[in-house]
Amino acid sequence: MPARDSIHETVKEAVIKDGWEITDDPYVISYGERFLFVDLGASGFIGVRQGNKHIAIEIKQFRGQSQVADLEQAIGQYTLYRLLLNQVDPERDLYLAVSEATYSDIFSEPIGKLAIAYGRRLRHRSTTFKADYCRFREKGSKPMDTIATSREIVKQVISDYTKLRPSHGNIRLDAIFDEVRDRYALMQVGWDRGKRVRGNLIYVIIENGKVIIEYDGMECGITQDLINKGILERDIVLAFLPDSQPVSIA
Repeated sequence: MPARDSIHETVKEAVIKDGWEITDDPYVISYGERFLFVDLGASGFIGVRQGNKHIAIEIKQFRGQSQVADLEQAIGQYTLYRLLLNQVDPERDLYLAVSEATYSDIFSEPIGKLAIAYGRRLRHRSTTFKADYCRFREKGSKPMDTIATSREIVKQVISDYTKLRPSHGNIRLDAIFDEVRDRYALMQVGWDRGKRVRGNLIYVIIENGKVIIEYDGMECGITQDLINKGILERDIVLAFLPDSQPVSIA
């Protein structure tokens, strides 16, 4: 599952206090055979003229060695989410939530102000990328490497994702487990905007003691989920890469 920033609950509480109703935590975007996760979805009544308004909020903490690099990543992620929302939920505005310290730092500089202005131009009708709206003050398990344990972990990780639902359309997630041949999959089926949705989101096999990820459609990938629950990095193979190698997490 996508990791939450440490200010996630602080942002959530502030949004609720501001009069919004949290409708999605996270807001799940289904596009093709990919799932992406915006941190929060919310709705609120703005007024008689505007009626109900729907928003999505991506929460970012700038903790890298370079704030410029963090800004580059935030803009790239925001832009991709905006492009996808334009397709699946075009009336929903997208906001970026950052800490007060981050806003007072890089977003008060010319480069940060330029980024905010760019975000507002991404859509002709909305004031998106509003870091000025969302300013808020501010693991692992014991490794086990048996096939039986790996099997249970893979099933648990996939089952956790079945609890999510795309925040648009009518799409169901089904976990498919073949414990005889050690094949494990997450499928999506349903309808969205008058179109049939079906396809594979996760496909994992266990072979020769290795957990082999054949396909991973999750935004942040399931690799870290598997590691956090106890599968060793060296026992995970990313088969969807050209030169499949055991995982190495920096």
